[in-house]
Amino acid sequence: RFKREFRALADIVHPNLVTLHELHAAAGDWYFTMELIEGVSFIDWVRPPRSVAGPTRTRQDIAASPVNTARLRAAMVQLVDALVALHKAGKLHRDLKPSNVLVAAQGRVTLLDFGLVAGMAEGDPEKLAVGTPVYMSPEQAADQSLDEASDWYAVGSMLYEAMTGRRPFEGDSEQVMTRKQTESPVHPTELVPGLPADLTRLCMALLQPAPNARPQGLAVLTQLGSVPSLGTRSLTKSLPPMNFVGRAIEMNQLQRALDDARRRGVAIMVKGRSGIGKSTLIRRFTRGLSNAVFVLEGRCFEREAVPFKMLDGVVDTLTAAIMGLPAATVLELVPHEIGSLARLFPVMRRIPQFADAASASTVPPDPQEQRRRGFQALRSVMTGLVRVRPVVVFVDDAHWGDSDSVVFLAELIHGAEPGMLILIAHRPEDYLGVVVQLRRPPGGSAERGDVRDVEIQPLRDSDAIDLVNQLAEDGGRTATVVAAAGGNPLALAEMARAPSMAAGMKMDDLVRERVHRLSIDCQAMLAVTSIAARPLPVEIAAHAAGVAGGRDEASMLSIERLATLRQVDGQMILHPAHDYVRSAVVAGLDTETRASWHEAIARAFEAIQGPKELDSLAVVEHWLAAGHPANAAHHALAAAGKAEEALAFRRAAELYQIGLTFGSWDAAGQRELLGRQANALVCAGQLDEAATLYGYAALLLPNDDDAIELERLRVEALLRRGRLDEGLPAAEKLLAQIGIRIPLTARASRTKLATQWIQMKLRGLDYKERDVTQIPRADLLALDVLYSISSGLAFADPALGRVVQS
Repeated sequence: RFKREFRALADIVHPNLVTLHELHAAAGDWYFTMELIEGVSFIDWVRPPRSVAGPTRTRQDIAASPVNTARLRAAMVQLVDALVALHKAGKLHRDLKPSNVLVAAQGRVTLLDFGLVAGMAEGDPEKLAVGTPVYMSPEQAADQSLDEASDWYAVGSMLYEAMTGRRPFEGDSEQVMTRKQTESPVHPTELVPGLPADLTRLCMALLQPAPNARPQGLAVLTQLGSVPSLGTRSLTKSLPPMNFVGRAIEMNQLQRALDDARRRGVAIMVKGRSGIGKSTLIRRFTRGLSNAVFVLEGRCFEREAVPFKMLDGVVDTLTAAIMGLPAATVLELVPHEIGSLARLFPVMRRIPQFADAASASTVPPDPQEQRRRGFQALRSVMTGLVRVRPVVVFVDDAHWGDSDSVVFLAELIHGAEPGMLILIAHRPEDYLGVVVQLRRPPGGSAERGDVRDVEIQPLRDSDAIDLVNQLAEDGGRTATVVAAAGGNPLALAEMARAPSMAAGMKMDDLVRERVHRLSIDCQAMLAVTSIAARPLPVEIAAHAAGVAGGRDEASMLSIERLATLRQVDGQMILHPAHDYVRSAVVAGLDTETRASWHEAIARAFEAIQGPKELDSLAVVEHWLAAGHPANAAHHALAAAGKAEEALAFRRAAELYQIGLTFGSWDAAGQRELLGRQANALVCAGQLDEAATLYGYAALLLPNDDDAIELERLRVEALLRRGRLDEGLPAAEKLLAQIGIRIPLTARASRTKLATQWIQMKLRGLDYKERDVTQIPRADLLALDVLYSISSGLAFADPALGRVVQS
């Protein structure tokens, strides 16, 4: 119920409802964070205490303190408006009382403590008489089915106490719950003469024993001389449809795959156009699984450049899942190569048992080996988790994925463990070739995993009509909406909710129409977040848009369903609500304006984060798009270093290329960067590309020791790749450069080398260890060259490699 409470309310944004932030698990315990409200209880606000406020305040002090009618009227309007909003979201509170309504010093009322919140249509057995007896309705006290009227009774009880200083019924819990079934409370004016007549009438109406005799939300606001606030009127716009329509065939395909996955791992590539409902379908499926499985979910964004972005969210949710397990189970999941895993994904150090083991673990110095072992350890953890219960891995918008993550995911897909279902959602346009790589077994293996395809088609007309009828206030334009939306669920929902819709309007037209109604500051914030094409901290978005603060504008964008607003690690994060919004906004900007927004975003990152905390990966993208490649090149080197530090070698190589292409470098500078880029490619397993770059770098300044070093690395890459026709002649030439004559290509030469090897074995391999400073530089260079050749031949020609080693 705790997790349901959080999920039910986390996406509801209203100025008089407390904002829920994040859900966490630790050592089997669940908790969530929420907005900090500094204020006093409803009763302490409207009947200011003579002595101490808060839970220690006595009933006598409450009764003796006069009511502040002006405060009461203003607070009641906000409280009722918040409750109307909650009911519009399809939720009941079920525990309304003064301590659950806080009022800040400026008079802002906030409804909180949704610990007993319930969906109106849940139909579950949790209809127990939970709540606070002195405020709960007669039907709630009698453990009957509840509706909105039950919450309005609690509001009447609070209003009664506010005016009179006492509750409608006093006594122990059992007495109060019994009296509510048979008695009416004393009229407020009998206790306190001279109370406002309109408030006493409203109070007694709300306290009617029969639920259908009580006024409902809009009527209550009317009696208070008010109307629903903008936040309440807009709230239904920001909520998703309460019912899921159609998709029975696709849901059955997912369920069948999960059943099959218990015997052998299964992967499903879920393909569909933007807005067609890929993500909604999968989340509907996974949420229906409840706690029967672990769901590990991640999402890719177009311009997000975090290392391993296809795995980033998956590992985050994996970490949270493990933290919710018993300590003994967590210890069993600690992998042998925990040091490399923590190096690859530092977030896993949040698990205390993992952090302790990582501190005592050794990590290999070679970055490529670190990554290999880190991936191996991650696979081990996921395999161990499958033994606890089945695992569903969901990667959303995989078409924006990255090559570094593909290495791991392809192995996971084509060697999925029994009990593991992998869901990859993507568009038909595989922009970066990521989906093709995922379909291909890694390393040229002939063994393919069980990879299935589910293509999401437009909704059938009957399902589309059902969805529109749920959402549209005007049923007369259902046919128009269904025809215009083409079976796209997102378009159907947005068009159905639109106040009006002219003939021939499309989704982009609706978005632009809503954008034009926004304030200039809101439009600027939306333009920034649309151009960014990735989640942005509100502070950075506001700075780029030239808006002071930006919180109010971000909230309005959320209310208007044009953006999502969430708190992550203490920051409010803004992102366009959907690709329809982003594409419509960006399409309305000319090239020069887009470039200027990119520049504003880059400068905002620099100004807000400063040099030490700068997200240089993001800044590179925006300086390039702004038409300032020199600025991008400046940041690209720092970004490449961070990518290498994170073991995202392919991304590092791409960033070095940006630095090389757009920076101003002399020959020595170019050679250094080409060498770094080639090193990153070697670590990424791209030996052919690395060998080419080492060769280019060596030719830039060919007559020094650094050139020999680069040629050594080129030869090693060629030999490791098995390209002996090129590698062996190059190795002979390199050896000759350092004064060693060893023909490697002729058979007679190999016979001679074999003889030398036998002589070496007879002589023995004992040596006297010396400090590196005592060995001549030429000998060190010779050792490095010989080692590179022998190690490069280890797989392609092991016998020759052993001879060279001798």
